[in-house]
Amino acid sequence: MKIRKILTVITILLVGFTFSAKAQGYATGIGVRAGDASGITVKHFIGSTTAIDGIVSFSKDLKSFRLTGLYELHTNAFGVSELQWFYGAGAHIGVKNNEPSSNLGLGIDGVLGLEWIIKEIPFCISMEVKPSLEIIDEIKLDPFSAALSIRYVF
Repeated sequence: MKIRKILTVITILLVGFTFSAKAQGYATGIGVRAGDASGITVKHFIGSTTAIDGIVSFSKDLKSFRLTGLYELHTNAFGVSELQWFYGAGAHIGVKNNEPSSNLGLGIDGVLGLEWIIKEIPFCISMEVKPSLEIIDEIKLDPFSAALSIRYVF
Protein backbone atom coordinates (compact mmCIF):
# COMPACT_ATOMS: atom_id res chain seq x y z
CA MET A 1 0.00 0.00 0.00
CA LYS A 2 2.89 2.34 0.77
CA ILE A 3 4.29 1.87 -2.78
CA ARG A 4 0.92 2.79 -4.31
CA LYS A 5 0.80 6.00 -2.28
CA ILE A 6 4.33 6.90 -3.38
CA LEU A 7 3.48 6.22 -7.04
CA THR A 8 0.32 8.32 -6.77
CA VAL A 9 2.31 11.25 -5.33
CA ILE A 10 4.94 10.94 -8.08
CA THR A 11 2.24 10.94 -10.76
CA ILE A 12 0.56 14.03 -9.29
CA LEU A 13 3.92 15.85 -9.12
CA LEU A 14 4.75 14.97 -12.73
CA VAL A 15 1.35 16.21 -13.84
CA GLY A 16 1.75 19.39 -11.82
CA PHE A 17 5.12 20.25 -13.38
CA THR A 18 3.93 19.73 -16.95
CA PHE A 19 2.48 22.90 -18.40
CA SER A 20 1.98 22.33 -22.14
CA ALA A 21 -1.20 20.54 -23.19
CA LYS A 22 -2.79 19.90 -26.54
CA ALA A 23 -6.55 20.08 -26.94
CA GLN A 24 -6.75 17.73 -29.94
CA GLY A 25 -4.51 14.69 -29.81
CA TYR A 26 -1.36 14.57 -27.73
CA ALA A 27 2.30 13.68 -27.86
CA THR A 28 2.76 12.13 -24.40
CA GLY A 29 0.46 10.99 -21.63
CA ILE A 30 1.22 9.87 -18.08
CA GLY A 31 -1.21 8.44 -15.60
CA VAL A 32 -2.54 5.55 -13.60
CA ARG A 33 -3.77 2.14 -14.72
CA ALA A 34 -6.32 0.21 -12.68
CA GLY A 35 -7.34 -3.38 -13.30
CA ASP A 36 -5.80 -6.83 -13.18
CA ALA A 37 -2.37 -5.22 -13.18
CA SER A 38 -2.51 -1.73 -11.63
CA GLY A 39 0.27 0.82 -11.77
CA ILE A 40 1.72 3.72 -13.77
CA THR A 41 1.45 4.11 -17.54
CA VAL A 42 3.32 6.42 -19.92
CA LYS A 43 2.36 6.61 -23.61
CA HIS A 44 4.37 8.56 -26.19
CA PHE A 45 3.48 8.96 -29.86
CA ILE A 46 6.44 8.38 -32.16
CA GLY A 47 4.36 9.01 -35.29
CA SER A 48 0.87 10.26 -36.16
CA THR A 49 -0.65 6.79 -35.61
CA THR A 50 2.06 4.91 -33.71
CA ALA A 51 2.90 5.03 -30.02
CA ILE A 52 5.01 3.29 -27.43
CA ASP A 53 3.42 2.54 -24.06
CA GLY A 54 5.34 1.73 -20.90
CA ILE A 55 3.61 0.19 -17.91
CA VAL A 56 4.97 -0.40 -14.41
CA SER A 57 2.47 -2.63 -12.62
CA PHE A 58 2.25 -4.24 -9.22
CA SER A 59 0.36 -7.25 -7.90
CA LYS A 60 -2.49 -6.61 -5.48
CA ASP A 61 -0.37 -7.84 -2.55
CA LEU A 62 2.62 -5.75 -3.76
CA LYS A 63 4.87 -8.82 -3.70
CA SER A 64 5.65 -8.68 -7.42
CA PHE A 65 6.04 -6.10 -10.16
CA ARG A 66 6.28 -6.07 -13.94
CA LEU A 67 7.69 -3.68 -16.55
CA THR A 68 5.86 -3.85 -19.89
CA GLY A 69 6.70 -2.14 -23.18
CA LEU A 70 4.15 -2.03 -26.01
CA TYR A 71 4.24 -0.80 -29.61
CA GLU A 72 0.76 0.42 -30.58
CA LEU A 73 -1.07 1.44 -33.73
CA HIS A 74 -3.97 3.92 -33.41
CA THR A 75 -6.91 4.43 -35.74
CA ASN A 76 -10.15 6.44 -35.61
CA ALA A 77 -13.13 4.75 -33.93
CA PHE A 78 -16.77 5.16 -34.99
CA GLY A 79 -15.96 8.27 -37.04
CA VAL A 80 -15.47 10.33 -33.86
CA SER A 81 -12.20 12.28 -33.78
CA GLU A 82 -11.84 11.97 -29.99
CA LEU A 83 -12.13 8.15 -30.03
CA GLN A 84 -9.33 5.88 -31.17
CA TRP A 85 -8.92 2.12 -31.39
CA PHE A 86 -5.44 0.92 -30.57
CA TYR A 87 -3.77 -2.44 -30.87
CA GLY A 88 -0.25 -3.71 -30.66
CA ALA A 89 2.29 -6.02 -29.11
CA GLY A 90 5.28 -5.97 -26.82
CA ALA A 91 7.07 -7.75 -24.01
CA HIS A 92 7.37 -7.74 -20.24
CA ILE A 93 9.87 -8.57 -17.53
CA GLY A 94 8.98 -8.95 -13.90
CA VAL A 95 9.93 -10.20 -10.48
CA LYS A 96 7.71 -12.43 -8.38
CA ASN A 97 8.59 -12.45 -4.72
CA ASN A 98 7.82 -16.02 -3.63
CA GLU A 99 9.13 -16.67 -0.15
CA PRO A 100 11.95 -17.46 0.45
CA SER A 101 13.19 -16.55 -3.06
CA SER A 102 12.29 -14.33 -6.00
CA ASN A 103 11.66 -15.48 -9.56
CA LEU A 104 12.37 -13.54 -12.74
CA GLY A 105 9.60 -13.70 -15.35
CA LEU A 106 9.69 -12.81 -19.03
CA GLY A 107 6.96 -12.90 -21.65
CA ILE A 108 5.14 -11.41 -24.61
CA ASP A 109 2.06 -9.19 -24.58
CA GLY A 110 -0.69 -8.03 -26.90
CA VAL A 111 -3.07 -5.12 -26.45
CA LEU A 112 -6.45 -4.07 -27.85
CA GLY A 113 -8.28 -1.03 -26.56
CA LEU A 114 -10.35 2.09 -27.04
CA GLU A 115 -9.14 5.56 -26.03
CA TRP A 116 -11.16 8.73 -25.51
CA ILE A 117 -9.27 12.03 -25.70
CA ILE A 118 -11.17 14.71 -23.78
CA LYS A 119 -10.72 17.99 -25.67
CA GLU A 120 -11.92 20.30 -22.90
CA ILE A 121 -9.33 19.12 -20.40
CA PRO A 122 -5.90 17.59 -21.06
CA PHE A 123 -6.82 14.00 -20.17
CA CYS A 124 -7.55 10.75 -21.93
CA ILE A 125 -9.28 7.63 -20.71
CA SER A 126 -8.66 4.20 -22.19
CA MET A 127 -10.07 0.73 -21.69
CA GLU A 128 -8.00 -2.21 -22.83
CA VAL A 129 -7.51 -5.93 -22.85
CA LYS A 130 -3.85 -6.99 -22.60
CA PRO A 131 -3.33 -10.74 -23.01
CA SER A 132 0.11 -12.05 -22.07
CA LEU A 133 2.12 -15.24 -22.32
CA GLU A 134 4.74 -15.90 -19.66
CA ILE A 135 7.62 -17.85 -21.29
CA ILE A 136 10.37 -17.76 -18.65
CA ASP A 137 9.88 -18.90 -15.06
CA GLU A 138 6.73 -20.80 -16.11
CA ILE A 139 4.62 -21.20 -19.24
CA LYS A 140 1.41 -19.37 -18.43
CA LEU A 141 -1.24 -17.71 -20.63
CA ASP A 142 -3.32 -14.84 -19.27
CA PRO A 143 -5.83 -14.31 -22.11
CA PHE A 144 -7.94 -11.58 -20.53
CA SER A 145 -6.18 -8.96 -18.43
CA ALA A 146 -8.42 -5.89 -18.53
CA ALA A 147 -7.66 -2.37 -17.29
CA LEU A 148 -8.79 1.24 -17.30
CA SER A 149 -6.17 4.00 -17.67
CA ILE A 150 -6.46 7.72 -17.05
CA ARG A 151 -3.62 9.89 -18.38
CA TYR A 152 -2.75 13.56 -18.24
CA VAL A 153 -1.77 14.43 -21.82
CA PHE A 154 0.64 17.03 -23.14
